[in-house]
Amino acid sequence: MKILYGICGIGNGHAFRQLPILTRLAQAGATLLVFAYGRSLEVFQQVAQDYSNVAVQEVFVPYLQGKTDGLDFATSARLNANQKPFFARNCLAWERAAADLGHPDLVLSDYEPVCAQYAYAYDAPLITIDQQSKYLLGHSQNSLNGCSATDEVMRLRMLFPKAALRIACSFFVPDQSKGGVEICPSLLRDSIQSLCRRPSESEFIVYLSIQQFQSQPLSKWMQLFADQRDAQWHVFVPQQTDCHPPANVHVYMHGDPAFDRLLASCAGVVSTAGHGLLSEAMFLGIPVLALPIRLYEQQMNAHVIAKHGFGLCAEDLNAEVLDRFRAELPAYTKQIREDRTVLLRRDGMEELWAAMQPWLPLAAGV
Repeated sequence: MKILYGICGIGNGHAFRQLPILTRLAQAGATLLVFAYGRSLEVFQQVAQDYSNVAVQEVFVPYLQGKTDGLDFATSARLNANQKPFFARNCLAWERAAADLGHPDLVLSDYEPVCAQYAYAYDAPLITIDQQSKYLLGHSQNSLNGCSATDEVMRLRMLFPKAALRIACSFFVPDQSKGGVEICPSLLRDSIQSLCRRPSESEFIVYLSIQQFQSQPLSKWMQLFADQRDAQWHVFVPQQTDCHPPANVHVYMHGDPAFDRLLASCAGVVSTAGHGLLSEAMFLGIPVLALPIRLYEQQMNAHVIAKHGFGLCAEDLNAEVLDRFRAELPAYTKQIREDRTVLLRRDGMEELWAAMQPWLPLAAGV
């Protein structure tokens, strides 16, 4: 079976979600060409070294800036990241796909549109697997804190107008359904599923995004945590830093293997409201202090956390917010543990695999 597989490279979430799917397909003998960029390019170039039937091709995807009433094309045109020769480079990727796969049996995309365009050109079945497609279902709160779902929906319509199957991974049950999108629980890393929790009330993980890291000096974050002397703060940053943290603050790079060990022992997580880490935290029963950036998806994730008592949502982090989060940890933990209606606290791999079966020939062993 010949499969073209496109994976968004923004952050770790897309790559980690697709890793178990791609691994299963590769082990079943499918021929896979991966279109990737950014973080996904790094991850799958490494993965491809273990499989002779997996190849990786870099692609280039422009960023479509959003605004309250949809997409901001004028701002998108001026973004430095959008000044690359996208079309010429992507033509080389399509040529690679034509040479390696020709007409693919299946195209899979996690929010990566270059592979989708190839699927349309060859009239090949396209399956999208992401977290954004759930907004095609609609939501009772289309606007949150000045952020709208309109730009998310417009991106999906513009980049992925047609799909044989749309799968949306989610750590919570959407509150509306118009049909046309299959909802499944988030895909969780094996290490998360097997993690044995032994939480300490004085241990906390802080996961800083590149936006937070650049918005204010790291020293300000350090001082805030240093003042909470009765706790140990494990701060994960996206870039190398030469800061000298106080005794109760420990700094790590994103991707440090200590992360899972600290998830096992932490009482809470302070983070932006990205889908991947929040999914892991809810699965493990860890309360979250969510600091969403100005994207509707993050605002919605944080809204779900706060509305249902699984943690706290704040626009800015300060001592008062930290004190409240720590004081209410037992209540948050209890609410996560006892919830039966909102959270999808299980791994979604088998449900996703079952949904894909009509497009995976069983005779081929996949």
